Amino acid sequence: MDSPISTFFEGKCVLVTGFSGFLGKVLVAKLIKSTRVKKVYVLIRDKNGVNYKQRTIKLLSRLPFTVDKNANVSYSDRVIPVKGDLTHTGLGIRQSELDILKKEVSIVFHSAAEVRFNVDLSTNYVQNVEGTANLIRICRNFDNILSFVHISSLYSAGHQTVIEDDLKPLDFGYKEMKKCLSGDYLELNDKLKEMVAKFPNSYTLTKALAEDLVLQEMGDIPTAIIRPSIVFVAVQEPAPGWGDTLQGIQGITISATTGLLQTVNWNYWTRFEMVPVDQCANLTIASAWYMVEKSPNKLKVINFSTGPFHPDWTFGRFFSVAREFAVKYPSSKQLRPLIVPPKIKKASILFPVQKFIYHTLFALFLDLIFTLLGYKKILYKYACKLNEGLDHIVFFASHQYEIKTGNYLKLVESLSPEDKRVFPCDLRNLNFIRQIRCTYFGFRKYFLGDDEANIEASRNRSKLICFVYRATKWSFFLILSLSIFTLYRHVIS
Repeated sequence: MDSPISTFFEGKCVLVTGFSGFLGKVLVAKLIKSTRVKKVYVLIRDKNGVNYKQRTIKLLSRLPFTVDKNANVSYSDRVIPVKGDLTHTGLGIRQSELDILKKEVSIVFHSAAEVRFNVDLSTNYVQNVEGTANLIRICRNFDNILSFVHISSLYSAGHQTVIEDDLKPLDFGYKEMKKCLSGDYLELNDKLKEMVAKFPNSYTLTKALAEDLVLQEMGDIPTAIIRPSIVFVAVQEPAPGWGDTLQGIQGITISATTGLLQTVNWNYWTRFEMVPVDQCANLTIASAWYMVEKSPNKLKVINFSTGPFHPDWTFGRFFSVAREFAVKYPSSKQLRPLIVPPKIKKASILFPVQKFIYHTLFALFLDLIFTLLGYKKILYKYACKLNEGLDHIVFFASHQYEIKTGNYLKLVESLSPEDKRVFPCDLRNLNFIRQIRCTYFGFRKYFLGDDEANIEASRNRSKLICFVYRATKWSFFLILSLSIFTLYRHVIS
């Protein structure tokens, strides 16, 4: 049975930004593997002394591009690197290559973004808003542009409680923000402060501004804005549990399953909003087809998250089930007993102190032991990143939305049976336990270097580690208590 989506891409050339990112790689791999696309042009820049062609070759030599070694899939022939940078006028692309893109490209996937939460507003604005503006200027000059797909974020809603699946111009939009950041319009500063206060960080704010830009500048080009929540490890492709980033929640999850994490600031009962990266890529590809075949000349906002369909998937439940897997199948990298997810709505005022004692001091102590044994010090760096990450995710782990999914469901229901098989993106079909199992064993394999063969040895090691940790902990408290008691007797005598 033919796939309408695969047929739609037949003979077409597409442009993808953010190719080197987590979602970007999976998106490009899926386009090549499952559609008849002619060429995939990927915008990529030189980085750390490695030129764009070498970076592309290196990326194509790893997952998700190496999973089909025995299949008749040729990535290098159809993935065409284009040297460029979103922050440059004209994307920094040579005129000869721009002419080729102008003539050949008919579909654009914009997944590039600055996703760090600790970056200042000006930097995030340049990357996420001006970069999008530069791309749109180029796309509007393409001869045969059919659709434009912009990857945004569910959290572009900021502190709102309801996330609609439509879009209206912002009262304080990207144009006003640009004036403020130029420093020439001081009268707008009060409005700037009001706008910043509506968002937990500069990332979510600039994603909202980028949406405002797309709404106002794309004109009559069929455009989809995809709003995924937390993009998590794959549920199926390229392999169950595969991931290559430890940013945000994923980094905190792996810290919990190795014992580094010992305290959190969350609402245990907040819904755990997430989407598997492969299903996000599938939806992105399907949306390009949908905008041309089912919804031409209209902009569609597609909210994409598990929350509306699995309201019982909470942060606390997710981490509790993940802990069960980690206890039953421990990693050889486990450091101490695993945290029991606390059933709280908010951490106490001692949370900063707890982070310092349980994470920083513990890491410093182990690094000291590693140094004495001649090993490299690494835990302190990870503990600092963990503490910073915990501060960044407080909003996401305590803020709950009512998410509208009308546009998303219309798209999913419009897929043929074959497309539902080839491009699965119906979150209603996800199984909670299977997803967590994929997540944990993916972490174990792809990040911690464990496999099924070392499970029994890891269990024995875990028992020993936990015994030594508890014995050391109680010995410390006993010595401390005896010291205090001795001091007290000395004072009163």
